[in-house]
Amino acid sequence: MRIAATILWLLIPLLVVPGCRSSRRGDLVEAELRTKERQLREANSELERTRLVNESLEREFLQRKGGASGTDTSVLSPKSIVLANGTGGVNDDRQPGDEAFQVVVVPKDEDGNPVRALGTLMVSVWEIMPGGVKVPLNTWDVSALDLRRTWKSGLLGSGYHVVLHWKKLPRQERLRVAVQFTTPNGQVYETDKDITIKLMAEPPPLDRIPPLPLDEGPTVPIMPTLLPPRPSSYGD
Repeated sequence: MRIAATILWLLIPLLVVPGCRSSRRGDLVEAELRTKERQLREANSELERTRLVNESLEREFLQRKGGASGTDTSVLSPKSIVLANGTGGVNDDRQPGDEAFQVVVVPKDEDGNPVRALGTLMVSVWEIMPGGVKVPLNTWDVSALDLRRTWKSGLLGSGYHVVLHWKKLPRQERLRVAVQFTTPNGQVYETDKDITIKLMAEPPPLDRIPPLPLDEGPTVPIMPTLLPPRPSSYGD
């Protein structure tokens, strides 16, 4: 009996160690995959930036070749950006409240004309509390490729019309919107604007929902229980 117990105690480490090694090996593989994914994202971002720079240089070259006077550097570096009319809540689902909001970003040249400058966009939103305190709400990053697809030109003006859906529903109607536009050559332009939206209706908290009436079903009459007669004792 003692020999069997001794053999069992000697086998336990042999059974546990392979499991630990397998767990550590799995952790190392996951860490390596996360590193590879991060490196891939960085490489794609750098590739996108290089592509935008090449496209901007190609435009400049074509303008010079066509006899354009001067060098159009607004493609790479506009003079400024503004948040134009149209920046505000968006309601397309025919339900009360704005389920999204839109920013209309307009890069401008030295003469104040809209120019389709290339770059990435970061949008941040704060809730303006009744006392004036601003509380962070949502942040979005828009790639250069996605931003290019939102450009619109019309009689009312040209610019990037970016529609963003809430990650977290706002609870205040007044919001501060700030945008950061970064060109391929690293120039950063910022602007902000206060907007007012229509809040979406939210379901009440569970502790405020009245309990539903219980379905008692059809009423069944209760029949009285008849006890058997008590036997009389012998001799009564």
